[in-house]
Amino acid sequence: MKTLFKISFNKKLKDLSKEDVFQIFNANFKKSGCEKIEKSENKLIVKNNPMNYLFKTLNIWQSIPKAELLVENGKIKYTIDLTFSTVIIAIYFTFIGIIGGYDYETYKVFIIWVIVIGLITYGMIIIRHFLFFKNTLKYKEGFLDYYNWAEIIKNKTTDELIKIKNGDKNFPNEKIELVINELKRRNNE
Repeated sequence: MKTLFKISFNKKLKDLSKEDVFQIFNANFKKSGCEKIEKSENKLIVKNNPMNYLFKTLNIWQSIPKAELLVENGKIKYTIDLTFSTVIIAIYFTFIGIIGGYDYETYKVFIIWVIVIGLITYGMIIIRHFLFFKNTLKYKEGFLDYYNWAEIIKNKTTDELIKIKNGDKNFPNEKIELVINELKRRNNE
């Protein structure tokens, strides 16, 4: 489906094969906390339910229901869909207008605030995904592994670890096994 609210980043494929690109991005998509990754011949498609991220810690997939990585003809194209964010902001405009009774001066102030906050949010989303794209190509699979996860998990309380294990806190999917092992270790002490 075509929409005005998609942003794409492009790069020529130099020293990586298509399969290498898929492998690297697939690994980093998983590390970034996305929900589902589908692969076709020339595409990786990330699908998320943005409602799952509304009340959780901000991560790269907040308000992004879909992203696509297309590799063909020696080019990589990474596209994110901002339609969900745009709809939320439009609903907010309408809600503020109804609550404010369409008082022009009040409504004007809210519109300005929403536009400013919306532009800042869009800018942050676009920059984060651009950096994700750029750093994945530059540093391959390792650029998201700069934390000492064993130490981080060891320093968390048992309650925090249980919330992470149950999915109540945002945490990289591949690190959940470390959380489970830490909980087992604590239970055996």
